[in-house]
Amino acid sequence: MRMKTRLRRVLAVAATAAALSSAVIAPTVAHADGGPVITTNGTICWEKGGQPAVTVQLSEVAKDAVTVVVDTFDGTAVAPDDYTAIKSLLVTIPAGASSVQVPLTIAADGIVEPDEWFFVSLSKPSIGKIGKNPATVIIKDGPQPAAAK
Repeated sequence: MRMKTRLRRVLAVAATAAALSSAVIAPTVAHADGGPVITTNGTICWEKGGQPAVTVQLSEVAKDAVTVVVDTFDGTAVAPDDYTAIKSLLVTIPAGASSVQVPLTIAADGIVEPDEWFFVSLSKPSIGKIGKNPATVIIKDGPQPAAAK
């Protein structure tokens, strides 16, 4: 009986999300196991300037702290030449919070080159489930434009 109620709730949330405008992308609010969906956003960084970070976020605020392991892996951007790799970083989203920032370090190599990218991956959540994974981080050459600051 409890599973049917939970399934109905998940289906209702999915139907509501589908009814929203296609311009709005909302994470799933609840999961069949009752825990939050944990995701990270992609981002655009500049080789020089700014304080790049990705956000690890929950689909719903949890009453207990949520931990997740964060790793990066190469795409066209290669660590350590283009960015500082993150390996098995345990990140904690405190109880009552919905997200936390994970700082990134981009290497300013002074070489003019096209946009490069790498990935940020989540794993081993203490509760809930990992959503869309991995996220892409794009590195733009040169300094961050004033309008993007």
